[in-house]
Amino acid sequence: GDVYKRQVVESKVRVVKVVRDTYEKEVVKNNSDVVVMFYTDWCDHCVKLKPIYHKVAEMLKDNKELKFTEINAELNEIDGLQVRSVPTILLYPAKKKGMPAVFEREKTEKAISEFIASASSNKVTIPRTDLCLISILTLYPVSYTHLRAHETSLHLVCRLLLEKKKKKKKKKKK
Repeated sequence: GDVYKRQVVESKVRVVKVVRDTYEKEVVKNNSDVVVMFYTDWCDHCVKLKPIYHKVAEMLKDNKELKFTEINAELNEIDGLQVRSVPTILLYPAKKKGMPAVFEREKTEKAISEFIASASSNKVTIPRTDLCLISILTLYPVSYTHLRAHETSLHLVCRLLLEKKKKKKKKKKK
C-alpha cells in the first residue's frame, strides 16, 4: 500500500520519509551521515518534535554530506533494530553505519544540531546567528546571570558589547 512507498515531506528542506523497504538504501547503504527520527502519529512528543527536527534540517541544509530522514516506527518495523520509545533520533555516521549514535538530550534545535555535529563522520557546520544584535534590538531580554551560566565566546562578545552600550548611555545622562 501507500505506507511502503517512499514519500518526501513538504518543507523548505528535503526530509525523506523512509519505510521498511527503503530503510537499507536510504540509511544504511547511504554514503552520507544520516539522521533518522523515529515517530508515531499518535505520540504528542513526536508531534511537538517534528517541527523542531525540520528546523534543524533547514538550518543544516548546506552540509551536503548530511541527510535527514524520518520513519513511522509503528508502521515500519526494521529487522534487527529495536526502537524502545518514540520519538527517537539516531545518527548513522558515514564511516560507522553499524554504530548509530543515540540522541538523549533535551529536544531543542541547539541540542539536536550540536549532537549531529559531534556524532557525524563528516564536518558539520552549524550556522551562527547574531545573538548580540537580537539582544540589543529586543532590549536586553537575557539576564546577565543566565548569560554567564551558559556563556560561549559569542555570548561573551555580546555581554561586552551590551556593557559598553550601557556605559555610553550613562555618560550621555551626566
